[in-house]
Amino acid sequence: MTALSSIESARAIHRELRNWYTAGVTGVLVEPSRHWKGLLHTSYAKRDLTLRLRSGEKLQIRADEFAVFVEVFVARHYSHPHVDLRSCTSIVDVGANVGMASIWFARECPNARVFAVEPAPLPLERLRRNITANRLEERVIVIPAAIAVQSGTGFVESIGSSVNGRFTSTVGAASARVEVTEVQAVTLADVLEPAGGRADLMKLDCEGGEYAVLDESNHLVLQQVRSVVGEYHLFGGHSRDEFIRLLADRGYDQARVNPVEGRIGLFWATRSRD
Repeated sequence: MTALSSIESARAIHRELRNWYTAGVTGVLVEPSRHWKGLLHTSYAKRDLTLRLRSGEKLQIRADEFAVFVEVFVARHYSHPHVDLRSCTSIVDVGANVGMASIWFARECPNARVFAVEPAPLPLERLRRNITANRLEERVIVIPAAIAVQSGTGFVESIGSSVNGRFTSTVGAASARVEVTEVQAVTLADVLEPAGGRADLMKLDCEGGEYAVLDESNHLVLQQVRSVVGEYHLFGGHSRDEFIRLLADRGYDQARVNPVEGRIGLFWATRSRD
């Protein structure tokens, strides 16, 4: 979970991508940097890209989703220092989006089934296409829902890019820029049921929803999740200290919670005892 310099990142993108000179360059141009304002808020960001990885996978994404590819495959944000990925048999990917983390887990964890949880319709459609394109239907199980305190329905609020969708249990007063979609909601117990009621690792990247997943999930159910990794957000008055306490209260006594950049930080946590 270390940050990469621009030169290191460019070299790592070259190592991962066969078509780095086309799709890779297009994706890099979208994101702002210290020397480049980026094209994130232009029509260029909505271009469809096909990423062809040297390890054989193929990913269909939009240009404004390329930063997620860099986080997952290049910077390896979801590597957990206390988890042997090759020994994992069950992984839950909360906030699967278009499937990049799910496909990375499938590559890094050859013995695991991945349960990809994604409620928003547009990324969900691309998630399914990516799973099919990589012939992972038997290993990556798509769950078209959000995790909530109880099963039912809820709402995803998003602005533009698919990576900004946020789940809420009720609809608030949204601005004209916010798109609101009603979606299915399930509990963590529902997600774990086809995995035999347990998971070696749960990845959380759900735009502030990580607090609810950890805080509102049944304590006994969450005890069946050995380790967690992902992003935490400082939306809605939340703080880093609050998130550290939440992990400890849930029994994750070995944790690292990085300082935030902007309003987002990375974390990993595990239980020293089952």
